[in-house]
Amino acid sequence: MARGVEVSADALVRSHSDSGPASFADEEVLAATIAREYDHVLQQRAGEHLRRPLAALEDEA
Repeated sequence: MARGVEVSADALVRSHSDSGPASFADEEVLAATIAREYDHVLQQRAGEHLRRPLAALEDEA
């Protein structure tokens, strides 16, 4: 997980993400947060959250 990013793994199974204030610390961290959340969207669209452990998806994102 990118340093300073606070996103819970269970955000994968909900329709929104849980990002803490650290996710918006600066432009670099914000860009990393958005990219990571986009990875989760792609995982969810592919149905990966139904076949694989959430921890594995979180590590991959």
